[in-house]
Amino acid sequence: IGRRGSIYLRLKLNGVQGHTAFPENLDNPVHAIAPFLDELVRQEWDQGDEEFPASHCQVAWLHAGTGAGNVTPAHVELLANFRNGPGSPGRAIRARVADLLLKHDITDYDISWDTMGEPFRSEPGRLREVTLAALEDVLGVYPDLNTGGGTSDGRYIAPLGTEVLELGLLNTSIHQVDERTPVEDLDHLAVKIAYIQPVAVHLEPDGTEVVVPDRALESLLGIEGHHAAALVVGDVDAAVVRDRHVHRIRDAVEARDTDE
Repeated sequence: IGRRGSIYLRLKLNGVQGHTAFPENLDNPVHAIAPFLDELVRQEWDQGDEEFPASHCQVAWLHAGTGAGNVTPAHVELLANFRNGPGSPGRAIRARVADLLLKHDITDYDISWDTMGEPFRSEPGRLREVTLAALEDVLGVYPDLNTGGGTSDGRYIAPLGTEVLELGLLNTSIHQVDERTPVEDLDHLAVKIAYIQPVAVHLEPDGTEVVVPDRALESLLGIEGHHAAALVVGDVDAAVVRDRHVHRIRDAVEARDTDE
């Protein structure tokens, strides 16, 4: 139904390298960045709204030092990522970071920003209606509609006026060591796609429904003999075709599990 924006901050604070025994001859940038960093991650950027959670900042990388225990670093480097909603556009975040640097008397630094995408919303339409019906039919649940998660190609599609809804696997272990998902969830996803695809995706200008078998599902489930040609449905009830497609995928899942 939409997605948060993603903005990267790269910040390098410069100091004066020196011997730890002579603090009067050095300027330790780690000491300078510590209070700034504490305030940065504690900021309340906004409170979110009914569709977007509050914007936040996470430190992804922090590096300083030579590896010698008696030498202070000449600089410290920070990589941070903001996940922002409409209440905190990129320009507002950049301005607040500049104010924080000034507040903490940090003047000798190099900074760069990389905006991966701004937040967007997608108004509800037929795609959302069919997807919700698929989830209730396959899993017996009504999902929590939200804008969480990472960036996606939806940020390029939504501004064109096309309805965007993103549906995928649960990702509680995403980007962790041993990232994984249950095989059962893959099967459920395949059935949901089979449910949605014939009804919602292919519609000719004259109103004719066109069902194109999904080659990705064939590869995922190891289904043989999936017709490559499009099937023109015409006056046939689209729901009937959809149900046949769904049952075929379910049968394939059961047959595969039996063979294993």
